[in-house]
Amino acid sequence: MQNKLYKCSVCQNSFEEQYFDIEQNKCILHCDKTEQNGWYSITPSHKKKWNNKKIKTFWRYIKSKLDNIYENKLGGFDPESSHTYEKVIFPKFEQDLEYDYYGNNEDEMGTNFFSYGIFNNPYEESGPEVNTIFNNLNITFENCVFLDIANFEKYDKTHPISFKECQFKKTVLLSKTQKSEVSFYECDFSNQDLCFSESNFENMFIMKDCQNINLLDISYATFNSFVNFMNSTFNKTNFTATEFFDTVVFISATFKDHVSFNYTTFAKLVLFRDSKFKKTLDLRDTIFRDEATFLGVEVNPANRETARFIKSAFEQQKNLIESNKYYALELKEKRKELSFFKNPFEWIIFKIHWISSNHSQWYMLAFLWILVVGILGIKDNASTSITHFMNSDTKCDDIAVSLTSLLKFSSDNVSMYHLILKVALAYLIYQFIVSVRQNTRRK
Repeated sequence: MQNKLYKCSVCQNSFEEQYFDIEQNKCILHCDKTEQNGWYSITPSHKKKWNNKKIKTFWRYIKSKLDNIYENKLGGFDPESSHTYEKVIFPKFEQDLEYDYYGNNEDEMGTNFFSYGIFNNPYEESGPEVNTIFNNLNITFENCVFLDIANFEKYDKTHPISFKECQFKKTVLLSKTQKSEVSFYECDFSNQDLCFSESNFENMFIMKDCQNINLLDISYATFNSFVNFMNSTFNKTNFTATEFFDTVVFISATFKDHVSFNYTTFAKLVLFRDSKFKKTLDLRDTIFRDEATFLGVEVNPANRETARFIKSAFEQQKNLIESNKYYALELKEKRKELSFFKNPFEWIIFKIHWISSNHSQWYMLAFLWILVVGILGIKDNASTSITHFMNSDTKCDDIAVSLTSLLKFSSDNVSMYHLILKVALAYLIYQFIVSVRQNTRRK
């Protein structure tokens, strides 16, 4: 007698009763897995205790479907074959078990996306081989929810694995060696930490349009192919001693905390265009072997070396307007390093440069100082000049005449006061011209 089948309201496929939730009218893949539905209970310490029976039933169905694909592909397996998990709500992953040679509980052997005992290996008598078709398929998880740790550590995939618009309630674990492409598109990581440190990614790694990542730790990791973090948001990051051997994209990425690329190597092009560093960026100990682009970046350099490198990157791209901006930031960081007591002359020069025009970036500041010098030069000394300005109807013509007079260097006796004004005026006019001409090349 044929078992009664039930149709899932989500995927419209038919299922046996053991793989169906009649109350929800959903299959075991798409049904809500909550405390109310008996999938887990909450312990006194406020942790989830999963229902082992339901967990085993869920993964038994997952493995059976992969076994069916394996059977159908025997003798003519297409290397481009793919399988998609759509809108699946994944419970806790099964704990990894080793194969029991004596066949005890053989029906329970295999975990998650692997199973045993489907086909016997004709060349060995030690036991059944592992059905590893999961490794040989292009796997896509689309609009899926992972309620517990998504543990993919043991899978040695030869074909891409992709997560699209998935939600991870806990972290994701990957194998330390990834031969295939790994991609995350528009995924929500629920403010969890992602630790891929000391990993080797031999193929493309993509984390595009992803949100709510508390910590991305890829320290001491190696990326041999293209890497894309475009438009993703990271609360914290750890890039210590990371090696990128191909192009890296940080376009429109957002970093909410301090970012340091300490001892990180970028062997090829790296794109920071329109990225946002909410706090500070440190590139002092970063190794760039090729071009880096920072157009439209929002950044506060952590030190002078970082500002200098960004300035140099813009200079190489002939973008002198943006280069001047970071030149000013470089001088700002340099000014913080100076001490009046160690080098008073250099300290004074930098202070004057900053006060007069904000390191040639603010032409209106230089213009205002020119007006002040003109006012001070109206009379023969500073005291009468200021009194004249405050107590009479001084006109612009008076200031213009004063400036013209100061610009004239004659053989007549010149007081020290007027000599200082003349030197100051010449300096301020130069700063004004440089500030107006933002594209002036510095030597």
